[in-house]
Amino acid sequence: MSLAIGPLDGVEEAAPALSSAFRDDGHPPSQWRRHLLADLEARRIDPDASKVARLDGVVVGVAIARWVDDAGERIGHLGSTGVRPAFARRGIGRALVQAALGALDTLGCSRITLEVAAENSAARALYESVGFETRRELLVWSLTGRSGAPAGRRAAPVEVLLARPETRPAFQRRSAYLRTFGDLDGWICPSAGPPRAGLLRRGEALFDLWTHDPELSRHDVPPGRLTLLHEPAEETNPVHLALTRLGAEVTGRFLELERRARGVSERPSEYRGAAITGSVPK
Repeated sequence: MSLAIGPLDGVEEAAPALSSAFRDDGHPPSQWRRHLLADLEARRIDPDASKVARLDGVVVGVAIARWVDDAGERIGHLGSTGVRPAFARRGIGRALVQAALGALDTLGCSRITLEVAAENSAARALYESVGFETRRELLVWSLTGRSGAPAGRRAAPVEVLLARPETRPAFQRRSAYLRTFGDLDGWICPSAGPPRAGLLRRGEALFDLWTHDPELSRHDVPPGRLTLLHEPAEETNPVHLALTRLGAEVTGRFLELERRARGVSERPSEYRGAAITGSVPK
């Protein structure tokens, strides 16, 4: 069977492949299609660095690659990467990951990150075998806010980001990445004086929450049940302390892995082409 790996040249075939690969998430191809199109339009996905695997011409796997220039550094990120279950354990996932990493290296990324579910030992082993190391644990928090608007004042997202303390956030919460979203609502607390907390919200997702004050009250968060992703599991982190105090629930655990860039001389030769071809066992 003939395997070819090339750039992401459309979403019509990629969306069903991702839906199949991540079938446990329950997202249909139409939802994947919407997300991919939105990310491509906002340039949150690099279609050339992202890769699709075709087996005898049929898309069986996808690797989504992103990168941002942030704080004087180009950082790459390997997003949703998966292979249709019927074609797993044939080396296709490894070939996708290596091709995407090679493209991000070529773009000059000084380091590349990814996130994997803490219990997914097979995926973690694959990533470690290509040079990734576990950096830290990231948590998914769910929190029910009070009714009514949060305390403080509405603020433009850029103001919220500029007031945020200097940290090392996960890729999806870096300022350069968050600024690609044009539909975020922002708040800063309190209404006057030095800010002690800020948040960015999109629907039920808290895209960012920062605070200097672990005594944050329920009046400081928006109403409804909210989900905060990619929050480092550091017990001295004021956000961690505040969410624990508010009774927020940890609903997911991920590991953030990181790989430092390789020099050109270290890059396998097959990374230099736009496509990789080969064969896989039946």
